[in-house]
Amino acid sequence: RAISIYPQMDIAIQKATTVIQRHELLVEPGQGKKDKKTKRQKNKKTKKNNADKTYKQWIDDSYLLIGKAQFYKCDYPQATEVFEYVSRKYKKYPTRYDAMLWLIRTFLESREFTKAQTLFDLLSDKKVYRKMSGKQQNEFISLETNFQMKQKNYPGVIDPLQKTIASTKNKILKTRHTFILAQLYEKMGSYELAKKHFTRVLNMSPTYEMTFQAQLKRARLSDVNDKNRKELVKELQKMIRDEKNKDYRD
Repeated sequence: RAISIYPQMDIAIQKATTVIQRHELLVEPGQGKKDKKTKRQKNKKTKKNNADKTYKQWIDDSYLLIGKAQFYKCDYPQATEVFEYVSRKYKKYPTRYDAMLWLIRTFLESREFTKAQTLFDLLSDKKVYRKMSGKQQNEFISLETNFQMKQKNYPGVIDPLQKTIASTKNKILKTRHTFILAQLYEKMGSYELAKKHFTRVLNMSPTYEMTFQAQLKRARLSDVNDKNRKELVKELQKMIRDEKNKDYRD
């Protein structure tokens, strides 16, 4: 399947490379000679800001696109080289953190877990973490969660997930992360905590699919003598009769 997308990835690399070649003809931000005190000096700040914006908009994004294309081609050494370049070159731009997150993905795919852990530790630093956007923080948490779960280090996922749930204002992400947290408690054998968090999910107006899954999980985790078990079973039976859930009838 990866080979089938090679042509598209090669086209993306070619186009991004062309953009870089064209725009690198511009003066790189902060690299031009200092203007003399002339009439043009009053426009210096405006021009520099515009140059910075143009340079940033085209160059770093294009490099990032090349790295992603190499990643999807499974050319991890080349992808690593590009992402490392972006993270070093554009330290003052948000793209740096995008590159570092893609670098983590690359290390995970190439099974270089020690290098991935080093980046996780770096991005976990409070000062660094706060510099990332909300989207980048959520991507970081997702990557860390997947990494820890692959290594079956479930306790290592709990703390970052709890922090994300507490800090995120996005209701959809909050619900999703709470559901994942409930699943983790279930895997760890903490069934009461799992049931408690599946209940929280149900109180967060989840999607129909997630509602069904949370109800099912909660019913399975309930003790036979649980007074609420009968009500849960009735609710599940009602949902199963719904045509939307025909795949779960077995």
